[in-house]
Amino acid sequence: MPDDRIDTPTLTAIIDACFDLSMNGDVAPAQQDALLAAGKRLRGYLVNLVSARFQARTAELVAANAAIADVDRTLRAELQKVRDAADAVKKVAELVAKLDEALVAASKFV
Repeated sequence: MPDDRIDTPTLTAIIDACFDLSMNGDVAPAQQDALLAAGKRLRGYLVNLVSARFQARTAELVAANAAIADVDRTLRAELQKVRDAADAVKKVAELVAKLDEALVAASKFV
């Protein structure tokens, strides 16, 4: 990342994550609304930031890029939790199916 620009590729990933989480039923409705609003607002900033150039390594630029990196890490972790929860639900459903099969195959119950 050049030292005179906002990290727009990571900001774009953050915006995508906001929209993904805003449409995920595993996220509370109030959080979905907040993520949708944040994604829209960040998308508006992105339009201007793509072409913006700053004085190299200014405190504001360094702070903004650090915040982008921090939020990116947090959202990636949250997305992984959602994926992990979905995997857990899938595994539970598979277990139920296996136990159904086992019960059908049982020769007798005591």
